[in-house]
Amino acid sequence: MLPSRMNLSQDQSSKLSYFQELTGIDDIQKCLTVLTQSSWDIEVAIQSHLSEDEGIESVFHPPVIQNMPNVDVDPPDLGNLGASAHAGPLTRNNGGNLMSVTNWLAFLFLLPFRFVCSTVMSMFNFMYNVMRPDPRTIVSDPQGDVMRFLTDYQERYGDAHPEWLQTTYSEALNQARSDLQFLLVYLHSDHHVDTDQFCRRTLGDNQVVDLVNSSMISWACSVDSPEGYRVARALRATRHPFLALIVLRRNRMTVIARSEGSVDADELRLRLTRIMQSNEPELIAARADKYERQQTNDLRLQQDEAYQESLKADQAKAQKRKEELDEMKRKEDEAIQASLADEQRRQEIEQKKDKIRSQMISEPDPEHHDTIKILLKLPNGLRLERRFLRTESLESLYNFVFVHEGAPDDFQIVTNYPRRVVPCQPTNDNPRPMSFADFGLSKAEMLFVHDNHA
Repeated sequence: MLPSRMNLSQDQSSKLSYFQELTGIDDIQKCLTVLTQSSWDIEVAIQSHLSEDEGIESVFHPPVIQNMPNVDVDPPDLGNLGASAHAGPLTRNNGGNLMSVTNWLAFLFLLPFRFVCSTVMSMFNFMYNVMRPDPRTIVSDPQGDVMRFLTDYQERYGDAHPEWLQTTYSEALNQARSDLQFLLVYLHSDHHVDTDQFCRRTLGDNQVVDLVNSSMISWACSVDSPEGYRVARALRATRHPFLALIVLRRNRMTVIARSEGSVDADELRLRLTRIMQSNEPELIAARADKYERQQTNDLRLQQDEAYQESLKADQAKAQKRKEELDEMKRKEDEAIQASLADEQRRQEIEQKKDKIRSQMISEPDPEHHDTIKILLKLPNGLRLERRFLRTESLESLYNFVFVHEGAPDDFQIVTNYPRRVVPCQPTNDNPRPMSFADFGLSKAEMLFVHDNHA
């Protein structure tokens, strides 16, 4: 989402107005789009606009890297790793005056000319950079820039150098911040006369290498690459070889010492040791604070884990209890349903018995010539006796036993020898059982009633 004009900083508002003045574009949103895509770089934005108007692809591409981390490069107590202290544009004399009266008059007299010359040179440099952009401003592969420099340095100077991180500058800063370590940054320039001697005699010195590798992490890159050039601009490196020692101070990554120009190995080692010693107490306090926070976090994590384990155990118990209650309820429901089903079945059986009793024919006369006498032995030992007509269906035998109070509800009647099941119960396949005569029973028979559920 593009920012509105009200949300812009003063610097961004100035760049927006300047870009509109140069291009004549009235559409603010269009200007914001171009400037945002160009990371608010006026040169890149102008080139992109001109390329778009001409229908060609812009030589500039939006950077695909992280934003430069915020580093304090000019603290009040900035140290020096070189032979002389880093001075600003003004120096103090013993009397405490900044400039003599003559110098002041000369400065005021030349001020208009310097202003005009500075403005003209700035415009000239700006137009030159628009027409001939510096390829180092296009950072597309910072990791590749670092790896190419390390490979070239290794081929030229060998293994005698600190163990530089094979990461981007942003990642090196993040590692130093996270691990609370000193970070030594070296920016290399092949075009400086002191570079070769500095690399061989200072960075290649065994004591310097041991000190850097044992006391800090280090990162290096060439200013001729986009990544190195970007870091040089961020750290305000103007002379080379360039060294900067960075550490976390007051919760901000800060350059605590720097060196611009050549420095011998012994002096660099001594100054590094002195500056680290002076900053070590604050770093130790930060490490202790980090350790305390880590211990607190670990304790809280352990407490959380113990709470979670206890919660899981309670939940498991509650779940088990719920399952047990559900199982008890299920069994109770099944028992109730079974009881209801049994009661309904008994009612249906009683209704069926009542219906059969009302339809049963009377026992034939003992003097009837075509009768058969049946003796039945029930499972409980009770004996039943009745006469039937030989022409009657065996269903009469079944009904006689079925309606008796001592007989089981589900049974079958069998002969003694040879053992045969008497097909007396009506079924779907046999709705009308055969007669006594057809089954082959004699004038008197002894039959047995078997309970099917016994």
